[in-house]
Amino acid sequence: MSFLGGLLERKNCDLCGEQLGRVFGTTNLSDSKICSKCAGLLSPYFTNRGKASLDYVRDHLNYREANKGLVASFTPSRTLGSKMKVIIDDATGMFIITSSSNWKSENPDVLSLSAVTGCNTSIEESKTELKTKNSEGKDVSYVPPRYKYSYDFTVQIHINSPWFSEIQFKLNSASIEQRSSAEYREHDEIANQIKQALLTPASTAVNAPAVAPVASVAPGVALTCPVCGATTIPGSNNRCEYCGSAISK
Repeated sequence: MSFLGGLLERKNCDLCGEQLGRVFGTTNLSDSKICSKCAGLLSPYFTNRGKASLDYVRDHLNYREANKGLVASFTPSRTLGSKMKVIIDDATGMFIITSSSNWKSENPDVLSLSAVTGCNTSIEESKTELKTKNSEGKDVSYVPPRYKYSYDFTVQIHINSPWFSEIQFKLNSASIEQRSSAEYREHDEIANQIKQALLTPASTAVNAPAVAPVASVAPGVALTCPVCGATTIPGSNNRCEYCGSAISK
């Protein structure tokens, strides 16, 4: 085979057999290649793909297929967060992490609270220097320098799983620019709620006392759900849009 012929040769995915190329793309494993379509079936927390063997990936995909059954039976009882959410099923002691409103179709990993070995939260501060124009129209620093600050909230979960040992995600979808803002305080509270929920034994959460429903609330007012802790705007039925619990003023 000529050198040019070798460059143009296309190989097949070692999982599904589809031809690798521009349409399906390629993901390299330690001993083989798979197409991007098959790689898309892996858990988003599956890392070090380049060190994983084909047999290991096959086992992982079997786990992902079985996970669909857990998703189908998963019943939310608490939702923490508004954009990126940690949703807990207290009856089974399981939880998922998702940003999708239609999460059942996304096949999120259903994880056990008892598998959580640690949870850390952090706030990353970034700063960008502000500039002004001089008499020549050039950007120059203020004297003294001025900066614009932004903040991002990150949750890092350590978990005992054969497929991954760490899950990390950002709570806010866009950086928060004011430390004194309600948005900053809300995300700080949510981060602490997630940490407490994931480090609390499942049996304690199941036996927690129920919150009694009370008076109606004004329409369009954002409130904190007393059950799942999410910031929600209750509908006409005065219930949390995330977990369905009754909301009071």
